[in-house]
Amino acid sequence: MEIESYLDTIATRLRAWRSEQGLTLQQVASRSGVAASTIQKVESKQMVPTIAVLFKITRGLGRGPAELIEDPTSSPDVVYRPAEELADAGGPAVALTGRLENARLSSWRIVQRPGGGVQVPDLGRDSEVLILCERGQLDAIVGERTYTLRPGDSLHCKTRDGLCWRVTGEEAAGFTVIGTDVAGLDRLLVLSAL
Repeated sequence: MEIESYLDTIATRLRAWRSEQGLTLQQVASRSGVAASTIQKVESKQMVPTIAVLFKITRGLGRGPAELIEDPTSSPDVVYRPAEELADAGGPAVALTGRLENARLSSWRIVQRPGGGVQVPDLGRDSEVLILCERGQLDAIVGERTYTLRPGDSLHCKTRDGLCWRVTGEEAAGFTVIGTDVAGLDRLLVLSAL
């Protein structure tokens, strides 16, 4: 693949990911720490971005840098993500799962400030979510019932009765969310956790 072809692929994917999530250039800029004008120039192929800029933009979109140029038709059967890679991803929402073909699971490590939260839509009759609280405290509401999760507590539920959570207490909460609706949960967590 020649450099022009790579730049076309990068520009197309960045625009598509931003559009899929319904994000403006300014929203991606605030999430990534890259100026909106720079993102616009990358998306329109008016500049050749540095690797650092690409890393920041993809992180702001909840994606991995390798996804910018990998062939989506060649999904691996195994995705190994060492701790160093996950730590380098940084940010308030880090995807723990990789891009497997026809994947049914999505997993995220989330950090939210007190008062932060999210409303999970019905992701489908058989969709499930598991929340594991690692630090801080959050209230998870399933249907009409509230469950307070503290470090070490977990909640596993279907989403058909509705699910939302709100970080309570005085410190940020860190927790892992695993769900069975990959596309829906991924979009939700990228948008809500940042």
